[in-house]
Formats: sequence, structure tokens, C-alpha cells
Amino acid sequence: MKKTAVALLFVIVASILLPCTIVRAEPAFIPHEDPAAADSALDAYSFLSQYVEILSLISAQQYENASVLTEQLAHISVPEDLSYIINRYNNLTQELIQVLKELRDTLDSASALLDQYRLDEASQALNRAGVLVAKAQILLEDLQDATSTLSQRIGVFAAPAESKIRQAYNELQNLLQRLNDLINQYHDLLRRINSQAEEIKLGNLKSTTLSLNLNTTSCFVGGFVSASGRLTSNGENLQNRGVKLLLDGEQIGNAATSADGSYQAVIQIPYKYVQSVIIQALYTPAGSDKGVYLASSNSVSVTVLFYETSLIMTTPSEGYPGLSLTANGKITSQEGTSLSEREVKLFFDGNTVGTAQTDSTGTVSIQFTVDSQTKTGQHKLTMIVSPKGVYAGTSQQRTISILKIASTITVNAPSFVVLPAEINVDGTVSSASKPLKNAEVTLSLATTTVTVKSLEDGSFNATLTVPLNAVFAGAQELNVTVKPSESWQASTKTQVNIFLISSANVGFASAAFVSVGVVFYMRFVRSKPKKSEKKDTRAVEITPQLQPEDASADLISSKPEFQFEGAKGKVLEEYNEALRTVETVTQSSLEPQMTLREFLKKVKPKLRGASEAFTALTSIAERALYSPFVPETEDIQKAEALGATIREVLGK
Repeated sequence: MKKTAVALLFVIVASILLPCTIVRAEPAFIPHEDPAAADSALDAYSFLSQYVEILSLISAQQYENASVLTEQLAHISVPEDLSYIINRYNNLTQELIQVLKELRDTLDSASALLDQYRLDEASQALNRAGVLVAKAQILLEDLQDATSTLSQRIGVFAAPAESKIRQAYNELQNLLQRLNDLINQYHDLLRRINSQAEEIKLGNLKSTTLSLNLNTTSCFVGGFVSASGRLTSNGENLQNRGVKLLLDGEQIGNAATSADGSYQAVIQIPYKYVQSVIIQALYTPAGSDKGVYLASSNSVSVTVLFYETSLIMTTPSEGYPGLSLTANGKITSQEGTSLSEREVKLFFDGNTVGTAQTDSTGTVSIQFTVDSQTKTGQHKLTMIVSPKGVYAGTSQQRTISILKIASTITVNAPSFVVLPAEINVDGTVSSASKPLKNAEVTLSLATTTVTVKSLEDGSFNATLTVPLNAVFAGAQELNVTVKPSESWQASTKTQVNIFLISSANVGFASAAFVSVGVVFYMRFVRSKPKKSEKKDTRAVEITPQLQPEDASADLISSKPEFQFEGAKGKVLEEYNEALRTVETVTQSSLEPQMTLREFLKKVKPKLRGASEAFTALTSIAERALYSPFVPETEDIQKAEALGATIREVLGK
């Protein structure tokens, strides 16, 4: 009989769980390598190809583009055992690029200076070029050695001769030779320019002297400085010669020498808010003076005067996509005087978002709307005050957090559904304690998805039609996602578990439960003592006792008399006593079709302080009644204590 009961229980469980079984055509877990333990590998061909491109740019004297690409390669991930040699290779390449660029610019400058017969300045440039040529040759030799070492480490020489890796390596070697040729060209150019300088020196050209006098060595921005001087050659005044006037290397004026070789000019100090500028007077031979005179120059430093501008910037610490944000500023002089009509620009992450002018109090306020597509996180807000007259400009920057207002959602859904069914789900969505209207609410269960809009009060209601074959039986997750209509509101989602079962499962499980009930009933009847048998002194009779004085006893239905023996009987006797009390107080009866747990659920709300005790006693009684477990002494004592508590609390 026990075997039959066990088999039927297995059928019940299988009827519910078997439909949940899914046969997978692939492994449930795809094996993969632990990233922490995995060995990183270098793609030798890709690496060499990148440097082929870089060296091609260098050999074509496209130094800026080569430098950008080298900087990008400095951030690639490489195996730890190759990191030193690769970093060194990249650093050598970058340094060679800078040296060759400076060498080219220096040689161009030296040639131009010689064309102007500025022999002294050209000599300085040529000396610098000589140092750079030698440095470039050393760097190229180091790079060639590093290429061989690195190629060996990444397995180039082990690759077949016709492989792409070997082809890339051979091309890299050819480019290194081209770089060597380029350095040799620079070296030849240096020799030619040096020869040109020597020829000028041997030409016994007449030296010249050019003086420069300023009426002041300090001046406010926008002010004027008077410059004067004299051009001579071996004590001879040179008249009708042109004199160039330069400020920080840029020509700003011209002057011509008079009969006594003197010149005069007025120079305006530009609105450059720097500490000082260099004013230079320059004479270069022109026309018939070429091949006769050498160039000459003189320079004087001028201190630039201006007033500092003070800015106090205030902004909120947080902002929201799609909402406006205001930045305020207070602009004053360094003495605290308010500065009006100053142009102020506001930048958000480098983009201009507003422009305004200060009022009479030096105050400015700029409001702008944060772009609705702005990502959440930290952003830069910069306020720049443009310079004006003798007042320099200034700027301040603040970090502001862009975030979204959190949304909340409540969902009401059934916990148990028999398929096929139309499942009604409702709930509310809100943000900052306010309802979210027109929010897009998407509900997904198994293969069914429904999208609705929330109403003015934030409520929503949706019906999901789930067919019989849409999902396997068992616990399923109802996914609810809320996407607010306003960009400053954050989306949210939640999950609700719903137990789904098909009607076929219910019928099969019901039949199985009936079968089990029959088996237990038969066991119970067979174990019942016959009337002729002598009653065991330990037997306990469970008979509902009506209390004549209690009118509510009429509500208690009479129950058949059964006898239980031993420890189980004592537990059930205690439960029976508690049951009488509970039925009387709650005006509810344990109907024949009810289980003990169903009766507990029915009366629990009416038990006041005895709810917990009756729950525990019901559990002990179920265990004694439905399982082979034999209560021990402590279980009997616990049942008696619980029964006493129930009677005491309920006043019986």
C-alpha cells in the first residue's frame, strides 16, 4: 500500500513539473576561458602593418599624421611579457618623429636666414640642426635594433617566407632604409647650407649696426610706444634703407632711414594680456645692398599692463536632461568694482549654450535647456568672460551631475493562473511622489507582450491574452517596464512571479490527488479496530463536543468518531480540543471537504493573538496525520502547550 501511495505522489509531481522540462539542443553553459587566467596574444601581422603605415608617413615627411597614429598605438593592450619592448619601440618611433620634424623646420629656418644675410641667427640654427642630425641617426639605429628584437619575440622569423607577416616585416625593413636615406638628405642639406654660410663669411660683406630705442618699457594694452634708432655700417650712416618692426616675431610696421640713418615709428601694443612682448627692429639687405651688407637687428622687451577681472560663478550641482539650467556670474575688477557690459559666454562640455552681458551691478545670468539626449554623469560647465579694453578676460569651470529623476512602479497581478486565460494587470507609476502620465508601460509574459499608456493619475491597466500552448507550466516572470514620456524621468522595471498551469495539468493532478485520497482512506479503514475488539486504554476519541450553554455550537457540524492510538493520538487529541475552541469562537466549521490547512487559512484572520499558536499546532497535526513520522515526547508537550495557549487567549 505504501508503494502505491508513493507511486501516485510521483504521478502528481510529474503531472505538474514534467511540462516545465525543456530539451536543449545545445549545452546549457557554453564553456569559456577565464579572462583572468587567459593569456593575451599579439596579432603580429596587425602590429607590423600599423608600423609600416607609420614609417611610410615619416618617410613622406608627414610628421603630424605619423605622430597622431603613434600616440593611438601607445594605448593598445599587449601581453605583459612584450610590454617593455613594445613600449620602447613606440617611444623610439615617437621621438624620431619629433626630432625629424624639428630638423626639417630648423634647416628651413637657417636657409631663410641666410637668404636675408642674417648670418649670426643662421649660424645658431645650423648648430642646432647639426645636433638634431646626429640624434636622428642614433635613434634610427636604436629603432632598427628594436625592430629585429621585437620581430624575433613575436615569431616573425618562424613564419613562412611567403606569409603576410614576413611580407610586412620586409616592408618595414625597406622603410627603415628609406628613413636612413631621409636623414642622409637632411645631412646633405645641412652641409650645403653650412657651405653657403661659409661663402657669405668669405665674401667680406660689410657689417651693419641697427639701434632701437623706446620711449617706455611698459605700456597698457592698446597703448602706443614710440620707437627710434639708427642704421650704420662701420660708422657710416645708411640712408633710405627699410627697417622692419616686429612684435613677438610678427611684422607690425615699417620705417625708412633718413639722411643721418635714423628712423622713427609708433607701435601700438596689441590687446594681448600677457606679461611682456618683444619689439624688434630688423634690417635685411635688399636690392643693391645684397652681397654688400650683412643684416642686423635689435630688440627690447616691453612690460604689458592690464587689469585683472574677477569672476564668481554659481551653478546648481545637478541638472536633468530636457530641463532648463541657470548659471549666474558676478564680474568685478581686482579692486571689487562691478564691471558692466562685459560679454559672458557659457559652455556645456565645450559647446556654447548661451551668451549675455553683465548689467550695471556686474551680474549675469544665463539659462539654457540641457539637451534631452545628454548622458547621465559628470559634465563640465564653463563660464568665460571676454577681455575688454584694459581689463583681461577670465573663466571658471564647474562640474555638474546630469541625472534623471527616479521612477517607481507598483503592480497588481494574480499569483496563480490556469491557461488559457486573459490576465488582467494594473498598477501605478510615479516619480518624486507625483504620478507619471503618458508613460509607456510594457508588460511581457512568456510570448505575450502588451504596451499601454499610463493615465493622468499614473495608473495603468492591461490585459495579456495567454493561450494554452504559449508557455510551459510553472512559475513565470511577468516583466513590467516603464518608459516615461519626459526625458528627465528615469525608466524603471520590475518583475512579478505568476504560477501558470494548463487546464490539462489541473485535471490530471486532480485525478491523481483523488487516487491518493482513496489509498489513504483504505489504509485508514483497514487500521480501524473492530467493534468486537477490546478498546486500547491508550486510545483517544476525537469527538466534537457541543457546549449546550453556547448558542454558537449549533454552527459546528458533527464529525465521525475515530480512534487513534499512541503518540499520534495524543497530538490529534490536543488538536481536536483546540479545534472545538476555534470553531466556537470563529463561528466556522471544519467542513468534510476541507484540509486542515484550508481551515487554518479560513479562520486565521479571526484568531487574534492565537493565530500563531494555532498555525504551529496545525502543522504538528498534519505531520502526525499524513506522514509516517511518530511524534516524540517533546512534540506532544509542544502540542499540549500550544493548545493551552489557544484556549487561554480565546478565553476558553
